[in-house]
Amino acid sequence: MKKAFRAAVVAAAILFALTFIGSAKLKDESAHLLFSSSADIGGGTAREIRLKKGDRIALGSYLGEPIIWRVVDTGDTALLMSEKVLCFKAFDPSEDGIGSSDYFTSPLRAWLNSRDGFLSTDNFSAAELALISADKNGDTVFLPSKDMLKNISAADRRKSPTEQCVKNDASRYFVLRRYCWYWTSSPVSTNQSSVTAVTTTGGFYKTLAADELCGVCPAIYLRADTLTLCGSGAAENPYALAGGEQR
Repeated sequence: MKKAFRAAVVAAAILFALTFIGSAKLKDESAHLLFSSSADIGGGTAREIRLKKGDRIALGSYLGEPIIWRVVDTGDTALLMSEKVLCFKAFDPSEDGIGSSDYFTSPLRAWLNSRDGFLSTDNFSAAELALISADKNGDTVFLPSKDMLKNISAADRRKSPTEQCVKNDASRYFVLRRYCWYWTSSPVSTNQSSVTAVTTTGGFYKTLAADELCGVCPAIYLRADTLTLCGSGAAENPYALAGGEQR
């Protein structure tokens, strides 16, 4: 009880300092303290693994930090979703501060599928990209829809940011929290400028497409649900590709 109380006091102090002081050094130190990954990726003997729901696998990297994906569904292909929010980015960074909720024309969708953006060679090797299957729209990487996420519990829908996500966010409005909002691809039916997002509680709510404080938590399909991997697939020891092909 005392440890939990002390942790709460420390977290409250950090939140206050980040909100009202805005120290970059303090922000970096707090990001490391609260969001650094303790996962031990891969290791052990490589063997053929059939992925199952809940497994974690490392594939690619972003901002120099390995991307850990959670298996959401399996079948002919495996649906994976990033375990954490990788960055904060507007759905449609419009000059009017409102933006459009049309996912198919959104700059965020274009960035996720660009070799000059998320799919750059700094983030994914050719071997890693070869494992990914395009979705029904021809996208290599995509934002999950609200319908895709409905079958996941609210607790499991909650997402924390990565350490590098926090360190690289330049917004002066950023407030450090354990969980953060992130985008779905689903527009809000009542207007053309709001998009459905997942909130800090794992629920759904709307936010303007130009919101630069909403997170990006992408999804991918793997071509097959059986791969040669090492590791255990647990959160603390995610699978990794055999042969050192992962970053």
